[in-house]
Amino acid sequence: MDETKPYWVVTVAVFLAAVLGSVPTVSAVPVPIVNSSFEAPDLSAAFAYTPAGATWSFTGNAGISDPPSGFGSTVAPDGDQYAFLQTISSFSQPITFPADGTYVLTFFAAGRPPGAQFGGTQTYQALLDLDIIFPATTTDNGGPFTFEQSAPFFATAGVHTLTFQGVNNNNDNTAFIDAIAINGAAVAAVPEPSSILLLSVGAAGLPAIRRLLARTSRA
Repeated sequence: MDETKPYWVVTVAVFLAAVLGSVPTVSAVPVPIVNSSFEAPDLSAAFAYTPAGATWSFTGNAGISDPPSGFGSTVAPDGDQYAFLQTISSFSQPITFPADGTYVLTFFAAGRPPGAQFGGTQTYQALLDLDIIFPATTTDNGGPFTFEQSAPFFATAGVHTLTFQGVNNNNDNTAFIDAIAINGAAVAAVPEPSSILLLSVGAAGLPAIRRLLARTSRA
C-alpha cells in the first residue's frame, strides 16, 4: 500500500483551498427605486388610474389601489397600496444603476379577484429599457400575492427605464404588483494574474512535493 497517498491528497487539497480561497466574490450595488411599494399618493381605500404624484408613469388602464377598493380587498405584502395593470397598460420609472453588474429583479404579484363582469387572471412582463428581464407570466385567479424573481441580468451603470406591462386585453383582467426591488447578484470575480501565477507554479511543484514525501516515508 502506498502510504504517501493520504499525504499527497491532503497536500493538494490544502494548496487548492489556499489558491481558490484568494479569489474574491463581487456583488453589484443595489439599485434604489423610489416609491417601490406605491404608497404615494395616499388613496385612502380607493383606486386611481394614472395617479399624479406617484413617481411612476402610467399608461392605459394602470394605476394604484388602496384596498378595499373597486379592485377588491387583496392584502398588500408591503404597506397598504399596490399598483395594478388592467388589460393593455404599463407603469415605468427611470432608475439609476450605480455600477456595471449582474442584478436580479424581485417583486410580489397577484391576480384580481374575479367578478361577474371581469376576469381574475392577467399576463404581464417586466422590461429594462427594451429588454425583457421577466418573461410574460400569468397571475392566478384572485389568490394572495406571491413572490417573484427574475433570472440574473447584466446592466451598465447609468439611467435605465424599468417597465411593467399588462399584455392581456380580454375580460378586464388585472394584475397587482408590489414591493419592487433590484439587487446585486453575487458573482465570482476573475482571478487576478498573481493568483493564476501562484496556481501554475504550485501545480508545477506538486510532483516534487510528492517525491519528497515518498523519500521521507521510506527513510
